[in-house]
Amino acid sequence: MRTDAAGQITQLDDSEYLAVSDPETIPAPVSPAFLVRSQGLLAPSYGGEVRLLSLAWRSAGFPPAVVSIGGRPHRRLMRRFYIQSDRFSLLRRALLDLCAPIYEQIVCLPKNIGMTAFLASLAASASASARGRGTTRTMLDFGCGPGLASLACARAMARRGWHLRGFDSSPRMRVLAEGNGLPQTESVATSTYDAVLACYVLDASFDVDESATLLGALKPGGALAANLHDMSEADGTRLCAQLESIRTGKLVRGTARLSGDPEAYLVFRVSNA
Repeated sequence: MRTDAAGQITQLDDSEYLAVSDPETIPAPVSPAFLVRSQGLLAPSYGGEVRLLSLAWRSAGFPPAVVSIGGRPHRRLMRRFYIQSDRFSLLRRALLDLCAPIYEQIVCLPKNIGMTAFLASLAASASASARGRGTTRTMLDFGCGPGLASLACARAMARRGWHLRGFDSSPRMRVLAEGNGLPQTESVATSTYDAVLACYVLDASFDVDESATLLGALKPGGALAANLHDMSEADGTRLCAQLESIRTGKLVRGTARLSGDPEAYLVFRVSNA
């Protein structure tokens, strides 16, 4: 990729990324037939609505959180997508809806299952609101997708006295997860859960409002556990500071090697007050 002095993209190389610019033209519902694979990344086969870009980032380093495309700022979603900033929330939901029917085919499900179980165990152990009670304790999988990784975790957590529910910003993901057997909530109520896990959810695009929703779901003494997937050290530090500015509590960062490369994670337990 080449840019000019103003940061505008002037030349593209091999296709690697998607930039989503216009939500009105994304078809809904979308059949999986609309989706093709391109160099291991998701690429819609229809033209115009979602522009396939070639931001040729190599194996080292991280793509920038924001780029200018066509004179408009686009925010990075994971490592694959750039979405128009001023319509980010709407476009992200549309993109997740688009991917929902084949989501488990374009991610590594065994890796998701392992990370979900790891985070659920961390959140359960850290939660002070759930200690010393005989009643069933509640946990929310924030960003559960179609729910297959969550269900594998839910059975194990149930044996420890935990009841797991799911939430996803994509309505289509929620429908699939409910159909797969994972109880869903259509909105995230405040002060409801003893623990929250967020697996492959937090990234450089996560904003203050989303962080407030995530932490707001916890009861006093409740705990959040999340991995910081594909984030630079600077982005991880910024996100942790953002969380600490929203609710008081204790935040711990760590690194785990479940499979492949080490994965950074955080555990945040909110204060009892």
